[in-house]
Amino acid sequence: MAIVGNFWKVKALLAGWPQLHEVLRYLEQSLDRNSATSRRIFSKPNGAFDRLDLGDDCFALEQVFTTKERGQCFFESHLRYLDFQLVLSGQEQMELTCTDKLVVHRCDETKDIIFYSDTPNASKLVLEEGGLAIFFPEDAHMGLPFHRTPQTVHKTVVKVPVELFNGLQA
Repeated sequence: MAIVGNFWKVKALLAGWPQLHEVLRYLEQSLDRNSATSRRIFSKPNGAFDRLDLGDDCFALEQVFTTKERGQCFFESHLRYLDFQLVLSGQEQMELTCTDKLVVHRCDETKDIIFYSDTPNASKLVLEEGGLAIFFPEDAHMGLPFHRTPQTVHKTVVKVPVELFNGLQA
Protein backbone atom coordinates (compact mmCIF):
# COMPACT_ATOMS: atom_id res chain seq x y z
CA MET A 1 0.00 0.00 0.00
CA ALA A 2 2.50 2.59 -1.12
CA ILE A 3 1.87 6.27 -0.46
CA VAL A 4 3.18 8.58 -3.19
CA GLY A 5 2.85 12.34 -3.54
CA ASN A 6 4.16 15.77 -2.77
CA PHE A 7 5.98 15.83 0.59
CA TRP A 8 3.82 18.62 2.01
CA LYS A 9 0.57 16.82 1.21
CA VAL A 10 1.83 13.50 2.59
CA LYS A 11 3.11 15.30 5.70
CA ALA A 12 -0.39 16.68 6.29
CA LEU A 13 -1.82 13.18 5.87
CA LEU A 14 0.58 11.80 8.51
CA ALA A 15 0.36 14.74 10.91
CA GLY A 16 -1.70 12.70 13.39
CA TRP A 17 1.13 10.22 13.91
CA PRO A 18 3.28 11.69 16.72
CA GLN A 19 5.76 8.81 16.41
CA LEU A 20 6.69 10.21 12.96
CA HIS A 21 7.37 13.75 14.18
CA GLU A 22 11.18 13.46 14.03
CA VAL A 23 11.12 11.69 10.65
CA LEU A 24 8.89 14.36 9.11
CA ARG A 25 10.99 17.13 10.67
CA TYR A 26 14.16 15.62 9.19
CA LEU A 27 12.53 15.31 5.74
CA GLU A 28 11.32 18.91 5.92
CA GLN A 29 14.83 20.10 6.83
CA SER A 30 16.21 18.09 3.91
CA LEU A 31 14.03 20.12 1.53
CA ASP A 32 14.90 23.49 3.14
CA ARG A 33 17.94 24.64 1.15
CA ASN A 34 18.88 27.00 4.03
CA SER A 35 19.06 24.23 6.65
CA ALA A 36 22.25 22.49 7.79
CA THR A 37 20.67 19.15 6.81
CA SER A 38 20.09 20.23 3.22
CA ARG A 39 23.53 21.85 2.95
CA ARG A 40 25.12 18.62 4.21
CA ILE A 41 23.30 16.50 1.62
CA PHE A 42 24.00 18.91 -1.25
CA SER A 43 27.70 19.07 -0.34
CA LYS A 44 28.11 15.31 -0.84
CA PRO A 45 29.89 14.05 -3.96
CA ASN A 46 28.22 11.93 -6.61
CA GLY A 47 28.23 8.33 -5.38
CA ALA A 48 27.74 9.27 -1.71
CA PHE A 49 25.57 6.93 0.35
CA ASP A 50 25.80 7.94 4.01
CA ARG A 51 23.82 6.71 7.01
CA LEU A 52 22.50 9.12 9.65
CA ASP A 53 20.88 7.86 12.89
CA LEU A 54 17.57 9.63 13.62
CA GLY A 55 16.70 7.81 16.86
CA ASP A 56 13.89 5.35 17.69
CA ASP A 57 15.54 2.80 15.36
CA CYS A 58 14.95 5.17 12.40
CA PHE A 59 17.83 6.18 10.15
CA ALA A 60 18.40 8.07 6.92
CA LEU A 61 20.46 7.08 3.91
CA GLU A 62 21.58 10.35 2.32
CA GLN A 63 22.44 9.78 -1.34
CA VAL A 64 23.78 11.46 -4.45
CA PHE A 65 23.76 9.40 -7.64
CA THR A 66 23.35 9.50 -11.38
CA THR A 67 20.25 7.72 -12.65
CA LYS A 68 20.88 4.60 -14.75
CA GLU A 69 19.51 2.48 -17.56
CA ARG A 70 16.58 0.44 -16.28
CA GLY A 71 18.42 -2.83 -17.00
CA GLN A 72 20.99 -1.90 -14.34
CA CYS A 73 18.31 -1.61 -11.63
CA PHE A 74 16.31 -4.16 -9.63
CA PHE A 75 13.13 -4.68 -7.63
CA GLU A 76 13.47 -4.87 -3.87
CA SER A 77 11.37 -4.86 -0.71
CA HIS A 78 11.97 -4.86 3.03
CA LEU A 79 10.33 -6.70 5.93
CA ARG A 80 11.46 -4.74 9.00
CA TYR A 81 11.52 -1.18 7.65
CA LEU A 82 9.38 1.12 5.55
CA ASP A 83 11.17 3.32 3.02
CA PHE A 84 10.37 7.03 3.05
CA GLN A 85 12.09 8.05 -0.22
CA LEU A 86 12.33 11.81 -0.76
CA VAL A 87 13.87 13.32 -3.90
CA LEU A 88 15.56 16.64 -3.18
CA SER A 89 16.75 17.45 -6.72
CA GLY A 90 16.65 15.84 -10.13
CA GLN A 91 14.21 13.24 -11.44
CA GLU A 92 14.12 9.53 -10.70
CA GLN A 93 11.81 7.03 -12.33
CA MET A 94 10.48 4.47 -9.89
CA GLU A 95 8.55 1.27 -10.48
CA LEU A 96 6.13 -0.37 -8.08
CA THR A 97 4.31 -3.70 -7.88
CA CYS A 98 3.11 -6.13 -5.21
CA THR A 99 5.66 -8.58 -3.90
CA ASP A 100 3.25 -11.48 -4.43
CA LYS A 101 3.44 -10.89 -8.20
CA LEU A 102 7.21 -11.44 -8.31
CA VAL A 103 9.68 -14.27 -7.90
CA VAL A 104 12.22 -13.87 -5.09
CA HIS A 105 15.72 -13.85 -6.52
CA ARG A 106 17.71 -13.45 -3.28
CA CYS A 107 17.11 -12.45 0.34
CA ASP A 108 19.58 -10.83 2.74
CA GLU A 109 17.91 -10.81 6.17
CA THR A 110 20.82 -9.04 7.87
CA LYS A 111 20.41 -6.06 5.51
CA ASP A 112 16.59 -6.33 5.45
CA ILE A 113 16.39 -6.59 1.68
CA ILE A 114 14.70 -9.00 -0.69
CA PHE A 115 15.65 -8.91 -4.37
CA TYR A 116 13.21 -10.01 -7.07
CA SER A 117 13.37 -11.09 -10.68
CA ASP A 118 12.40 -8.37 -13.13
CA THR A 119 8.92 -7.80 -14.52
CA PRO A 120 7.60 -5.45 -17.20
CA ASN A 121 4.24 -5.35 -15.35
CA ALA A 122 4.83 -2.62 -12.81
CA SER A 123 3.45 0.87 -12.32
CA LYS A 124 5.90 3.60 -13.26
CA LEU A 125 6.14 6.98 -11.60
CA VAL A 126 8.57 9.86 -11.69
CA LEU A 127 9.70 11.53 -8.51
CA GLU A 128 11.21 14.99 -8.68
CA GLU A 129 12.06 17.66 -6.11
CA GLY A 130 9.66 17.32 -3.18
CA GLY A 131 8.31 13.95 -4.33
CA LEU A 132 7.91 11.40 -1.55
CA ALA A 133 7.23 7.68 -1.89
CA ILE A 134 6.57 5.52 1.16
CA PHE A 135 7.02 1.82 0.49
CA PHE A 136 5.61 -0.86 2.81
CA PRO A 137 6.76 -4.51 3.06
CA GLU A 138 4.32 -5.64 0.34
CA ASP A 139 5.61 -2.99 -2.09
CA ALA A 140 8.34 -4.22 -4.41
CA HIS A 141 9.99 -1.11 -5.77
CA MET A 142 12.72 -0.24 -8.24
CA GLY A 143 14.66 2.98 -7.98
CA LEU A 144 17.56 4.61 -9.82
CA PRO A 145 16.37 4.44 -13.48
CA PHE A 146 16.44 7.65 -15.44
CA HIS A 147 13.21 9.14 -16.75
CA ARG A 148 14.27 10.72 -20.05
CA THR A 149 18.00 11.21 -19.65
CA PRO A 150 20.51 10.33 -16.92
CA GLN A 151 20.89 13.04 -14.31
CA THR A 152 22.28 13.65 -10.86
CA VAL A 153 19.78 13.11 -8.04
CA HIS A 154 20.04 14.22 -4.41
CA LYS A 155 17.83 12.04 -2.25
CA THR A 156 17.30 10.80 1.26
CA VAL A 157 15.69 7.52 2.23
CA VAL A 158 14.45 7.25 5.80
CA LYS A 159 14.07 3.74 7.18
CA VAL A 160 11.17 3.56 9.66
CA PRO A 161 10.43 0.38 11.66
CA VAL A 162 7.24 -1.35 10.55
CA GLU A 163 6.00 -1.39 14.17
CA LEU A 164 5.32 2.35 14.01
CA PHE A 165 2.62 1.61 11.43
CA ASN A 166 0.87 -1.40 12.96
CA GLY A 167 -2.30 0.63 13.47
CA LEU A 168 -2.21 2.08 9.94
CA GLN A 169 -1.98 -1.37 8.36
CA ALA A 170 -5.00 -2.75 10.24
